[in-house]
Amino acid sequence: MLLKFLRLKQRLISFYSQTLVIPSIRKFVGRIRLFYFYEIKKRWQIVSSEDAFNNTNKHNLKSLKNFDMYSRMDLIIKPISVLEFLDHNSKILVIGPRNEGDLLSLVGHGFPNKNIRGLDLMSYSPLIDVGDMHQTQYADNEFDVIISGYTLGYSKDPKKWVQESIRIAKSGAVFGVAVEYSNMTSEDIKKLCGYEIVENGHQECNSVKEIIDLFDGYVDHVYFSHDAPSKRSHTSEGLVDKPSRICVIFTVKK
Repeated sequence: MLLKFLRLKQRLISFYSQTLVIPSIRKFVGRIRLFYFYEIKKRWQIVSSEDAFNNTNKHNLKSLKNFDMYSRMDLIIKPISVLEFLDHNSKILVIGPRNEGDLLSLVGHGFPNKNIRGLDLMSYSPLIDVGDMHQTQYADNEFDVIISGYTLGYSKDPKKWVQESIRIAKSGAVFGVAVEYSNMTSEDIKKLCGYEIVENGHQECNSVKEIIDLFDGYVDHVYFSHDAPSKRSHTSEGLVDKPSRICVIFTVKK
């Protein structure tokens, strides 16, 4: 009887996990968990980083409760989910998830919750550690997968992040890195947002080549490359629908 109960429990957990691949269900679950941990448990922490631009937290707080924008992470998560050398034992770190949307999506794509961690400058979630991606608390060679979705643009020192990420990644680990394509200047961004996000003169990565160059000497094999073919960019006059995105997924050698 106990064995039957345990099997049923496992099937229910598996069914629940698979439903998280559906955006509406992921949004529903994410908002319930956000309300519980943020509003009821008051589980909120926030830190700053000397290597991040001043308004990083201010900008990201605006989207803390937004679970609609996380389809953009499909560009990273879906290709990673079909790599045959990753399995249920693969340890995954998501850099800068804001809320649990990315983590729930990974669960929906077949990765067990127990092996997924998030890292952000702010967190309400027991699944997201509070810390600086440029200097983490993780051990050497800890992760099989490191995902950086749209976080490079907040870093004053991307090379420092690369070195720290290489430290905590295993040799052969998968990196999934994405940025939003943009031809906006820092002044354009300030005009659109009402505040500065990147400092004047800062050059962001705007192509797959520029991302790969940051990892110079460490890139082993590129499995997926998406170089913003449509070249759609937000402007100082307003946001565009479906802005172009740049993504590259590769393994590293150490």
